[in-house]
Amino acid sequence: MKLNDLKLNFDLELDDAPAESAASLLPSTGRGEEIAGKLLLLIVALLMCIGVVVVYSSGAGWAEQKFSDPQYFLWRQLTFAIAGMVVIFVVGSIDYHIFRKKSKLFLLSASACWLFCCCSSWRTSFTAPPAGSDLGR
Repeated sequence: MKLNDLKLNFDLELDDAPAESAASLLPSTGRGEEIAGKLLLLIVALLMCIGVVVVYSSGAGWAEQKFSDPQYFLWRQLTFAIAGMVVIFVVGSIDYHIFRKKSKLFLLSASACWLFCCCSSWRTSFTAPPAGSDLGR
């Protein structure tokens, strides 16, 4: 028997495996992971609250001059912070294992978007400012 005649198949087909066996390959969520997740959520919420306060304290004077309402930026930032928390909870409840089959497509799409953004900003960085503007001085 020659070595070339011996063929070994080491391919692991996870897509065809039943859900129970794929789930058993994942580590079980323990108490430590639950605490770490809650701590991370607490840190994100704390940073969002600090951001709302900083935006309000730095923009109240300008908002009163521009919009006649010193709390304009406070309510705007608070609205986006609440919307961000809703997005965090919605995305956090999605089982990310279902995206495994499409992961290469997502990576390719994200890379194409990143390349487009880099090329468009590179192209505009070499253009001259419009005539009559103060950008070139």
